[in-house]
Amino acid sequence: MAVCMNAEVHGIKGCPPIQMTFDNASTSVSKIAPSIGALVGLETSQAIQLQNKMLSSTIPCSFDIKVGDANVIDFVNKEFIVARDTRLVEYWNEFLDEAVRFDEEEKSEPVEGEVRFEGGLSVSLKNDSRTLNIGDARIEFQRTLRIPDDNKTYPLPPSLGEFEMVKVQDYATSDGMPTKWKKRKGCIVPMWQREAMWISFSASRPCAVKIGVGKINAVTGKAWQSKSLSASEEEQNYCAIPKQLWLDGINCGGGYVR
Repeated sequence: MAVCMNAEVHGIKGCPPIQMTFDNASTSVSKIAPSIGALVGLETSQAIQLQNKMLSSTIPCSFDIKVGDANVIDFVNKEFIVARDTRLVEYWNEFLDEAVRFDEEEKSEPVEGEVRFEGGLSVSLKNDSRTLNIGDARIEFQRTLRIPDDNKTYPLPPSLGEFEMVKVQDYATSDGMPTKWKKRKGCIVPMWQREAMWISFSASRPCAVKIGVGKINAVTGKAWQSKSLSASEEEQNYCAIPKQLWLDGINCGGGYVR
């Protein structure tokens, strides 16, 4: 993305303010001082020294951020709006998170090994909003009992019925709804902190389902990577359904699941 930085140089004795434009794609900091010197007609021996050291060797990208009614951070369409009632530090933190996510997805290849993504899967809620259908896969979130965190092994706890899901867009104006959720949409599973759940799977034909929990892949226990499926059983990073019927924890390594 070509972004230009406009600068005004002033305070040079005998010279009016000088307007300059530097191209982010080709201009390095080491070229800025000579450019200023050339504009004011200095000899080579009279090189200008920058008083404050710049942290980057190139001019960083800049973004036009407008003030509006709602927060918008859209790197695809290059649209950025900060709401009037949002603190700048909050918007900045969300901006950084979204920039990292966007950068990761831009660098991720849609093809890994011999697996190709077709995309365009239909998504819908069925069974009184208790079943999430994604393509041929059916996913349900089962309400259950909490298991003691005492490093002991326990069988799969019983299901006390499915959690009901709601669409994010139906609650977009609710207080406390994170801005990133509003943008990405999806479904929410309302539950009490004292409650627990496990995920059940079914499908009309073989599917690969990846589960991310707090940017961690639940199957591998490693950092989440978008648009990637492992091509070998040893590095499997997805649930193979309908063969796999449920998921009730996160891989913590060493054969342990929590």
